[in-house]
Amino acid sequence: MLCFKLVAARPGSRGAALVLFTAMLPTVLLPMVGLAIDGTMLFIVKAKLSAAVDGGAIAAARSLSAGMSFAAQKDAATKTADEFVRANFPDGFWGSHDLVYDPPIDVEEDTQSSIKRRTVEINATVTVPLLFMRILGKQSSTVRAYGKAARRDVRMVLVLDRSSSMSGVIGSLKSAATDFVNRFAEGRDQVGLVVFGGSAIVAFPPRNPNNPAAGTGPADNFKSASPSIPTLINAINSGSNTGMAEALWLAYQELKKNPLDGALNLIVLFTDGLPNGVTAYFNDTVPANNVVKGTSTCTYKQAATDPITKAVIPNTMMIGFISQQSGFAQTGTVSGVYQLMNTTQDASHPTVTSWMSSAQENTIPTPASQSCAYYSNKNNMPQDMKAIPSVDNYGNRTDGTTYLQSNMYKTQGVVLNLTKVNSPYQIGLASWNATDDAARRIRADATLTPVIYTIGYNGGSEKPDAVLMKRISNVDDPDNTAYDPGKPSGLYVMAPTTGQLAAAFGTVASEILRLTN
Repeated sequence: MLCFKLVAARPGSRGAALVLFTAMLPTVLLPMVGLAIDGTMLFIVKAKLSAAVDGGAIAAARSLSAGMSFAAQKDAATKTADEFVRANFPDGFWGSHDLVYDPPIDVEEDTQSSIKRRTVEINATVTVPLLFMRILGKQSSTVRAYGKAARRDVRMVLVLDRSSSMSGVIGSLKSAATDFVNRFAEGRDQVGLVVFGGSAIVAFPPRNPNNPAAGTGPADNFKSASPSIPTLINAINSGSNTGMAEALWLAYQELKKNPLDGALNLIVLFTDGLPNGVTAYFNDTVPANNVVKGTSTCTYKQAATDPITKAVIPNTMMIGFISQQSGFAQTGTVSGVYQLMNTTQDASHPTVTSWMSSAQENTIPTPASQSCAYYSNKNNMPQDMKAIPSVDNYGNRTDGTTYLQSNMYKTQGVVLNLTKVNSPYQIGLASWNATDDAARRIRADATLTPVIYTIGYNGGSEKPDAVLMKRISNVDDPDNTAYDPGKPSGLYVMAPTTGQLAAAFGTVASEILRLTN
């Protein structure tokens, strides 16, 4: 049972409470209320200023226009940051005034690494008049906000393998590659496209194949141009071989056109297999570089020269590629000499799209191939050639010892012999060397500092060599004995199945965007 007892207030206690409240009002209660009100006002001002400063830093970073000198970019970004902050934090907001950047708006470029990210930092302060705290002699308070943003201009060439082994997965590749391209911003980023089978072609921006030096390099209208990169990707059909060294080199040549100050230069290579072709000048007028047999029936065992000017007559030059057809066996079918997509425009292949939908490149037309055994039957190429050239058409070495790291050599254990032009295995080793050398030479460009990303599809009949992919991308990995910490490092992503292609492209896109934003 609960009991309650009423206790009457002692006489005078109500008066004591009133006295205590009166004493606390100016010394405790009013300052507490004033602090709460002024604190709320300062919080609102800081939130507004922080939003303006963050937005100003982002707007300034986005205004770092491609193609301008860094000094000009810095001036433009500083002006953009100030205009954005003042537009979004009006003078007099809750009585605040005297917006000051302390220290001044800072725009810097990291030139010590391959990333060269440019950053914008804003430290802003405003003076906010206080209301109730004035009774304690505090007339105003300073509110500070900090914002930072970074960005890179992207110049990227996407390199896609369309070889015959892609026949069962080409649809998934088109979808994944299109989604990948759409992640980049038209008008800000610049993108190009190279597609390769046995030979490679610069598909975007389009240009006359007879003039490889022409064109602008990657362009910023890659989504709206006609044809656009997504449209061109959709036109790709599988066919032909795997001329990986040429594809990488053409992508690099595109990056060298109209370079942008401070841009992030990228090559993104996708393949489902191993390099298996060598592009070269087979009937070179320099005897030491000429690999046409003396017993060959070719009319132009050596390219013809003009009797007056002594200049080489172009259509007598046997510049094309040879390839293997038998899965890198020691003995089997080899073929050539095929014409190059990137330098040929004829009735059969008048456009880039017609080339990318072709199942196989044709042999080099006459007069260069006049009377050659391979002209009537591509598999007769060894009757005309005495060796695999020691250097390809772009200066990439096919000889050397880097092939010792290849899975082909580790599996078969037979050393490189360039005189065995009739061996699919030997053409494979030479192609591996050329691809590895092309990547090494590309990374050596200290001005562009290109970064190479590789994506390998392992679900087909032929799997990429993970060691080669890591070497191409300069990945810091125990498998990569060629890793160079002084050169830009990329990334190798492997897609085990068709269903994981999109995720592999997404991983690379996320890494690139992380470096650019």
